[in-house]
Amino acid sequence: MKLLNILELPLRWSDMDAYNHLSHAHYFHLMTEARAVLFKANKLIESNLHFVAAQVECTYKIPYVYPDQIILKQYSESLGRSSFILHYEFYARERPGLHAQAKARMVAFDPLAKKP
Repeated sequence: MKLLNILELPLRWSDMDAYNHLSHAHYFHLMTEARAVLFKANKLIESNLHFVAAQVECTYKIPYVYPDQIILKQYSESLGRSSFILHYEFYARERPGLHAQAKARMVAFDPLAKKP
């Protein structure tokens, strides 16, 4: 795997669920943010090629507890003809260990031809 970028984001009180853990949905928002940073840095947002998430999965290991800093590492895992897999690792500044890991299979999509 090749490390593509690292995002450091504050854990906000509004990101927490009723059990005082980072909401499961927020992990997916963070992965989307990491992809946006990656695509913008590589000028892919301005291109005529779109990228859609075909499959996303996340395994939760250690819950985040407020307050903390989220450290999200994004890696390229594999590259196919019309798709690629991004791998994510979630860490925290204050609590050591892998908090979650995830994968997203992204498909390149031509919006004019309406196909990969």
